[in-house]
Amino acid sequence: MPDYGRATLACIKFLFFLFFVLLVLGCNRRAAEFQKADQAISQARGWRMNATHPQIPGLEPNIASQDMVKLRIEAIPPDREYVWQERMLQDNLVHFEYIRIGEENYIRGDDVTPHPVADWVPVKANQVFFQVNAMLQFRMKDPFDRKISTNISDLLDVSDLRDLGLRTYEGHTCREWAGTHYGPDMPSYYKDTVCLGTADHLPYHVHLEETKFDATYEWNPDISISAPEIGHATEAH
Repeated sequence: MPDYGRATLACIKFLFFLFFVLLVLGCNRRAAEFQKADQAISQARGWRMNATHPQIPGLEPNIASQDMVKLRIEAIPPDREYVWQERMLQDNLVHFEYIRIGEENYIRGDDVTPHPVADWVPVKANQVFFQVNAMLQFRMKDPFDRKISTNISDLLDVSDLRDLGLRTYEGHTCREWAGTHYGPDMPSYYKDTVCLGTADHLPYHVHLEETKFDATYEWNPDISISAPEIGHATEAH
């Protein structure tokens, strides 16, 4: 008579082996995709980010969490950067612009403290604030000495990765990956996503669930960032 117990055991072992092989292949595929992204980012000449995120309640009077901040950053690594930010403040729409050239920093706008400045003025780096995760500023030298990484997997802070399929951002087809990580109020966890171009492996969309930061990227755009004309303006204090 056939030994069904032995046959069943052999079948179970085979299924476990097949699952292990598929798991390894999946992990290798994810690792390969992110390695390609790291390499593509390292070769990019520059990028433009358009982003939105909620304001931080309590940071300033009369700020509501439903008020969104609009942000645009143009960057030429490692240290040329243009920032435009717009938000609601005390029922008024305010904005500022910021330029960084090496160690030199300039700012103008009506969202500048302690008082608005209509024309460009030089400032110190620690006088400029915009809420952007340092790891989203790929290859840039950070003026605030925060950690900068070209490793896209560092951005996700992932314990696992899942393939969410194909999406389209900025006219580019990309594959969206989701990763979960535990927040400071464990056991809650957050799902962050990054979409890597299928043709060039560059990230075209990033969403950070915890901060509701949502950003799209253009890579190697035609941008030029130069120091503004200061005239007779003095440094802001």
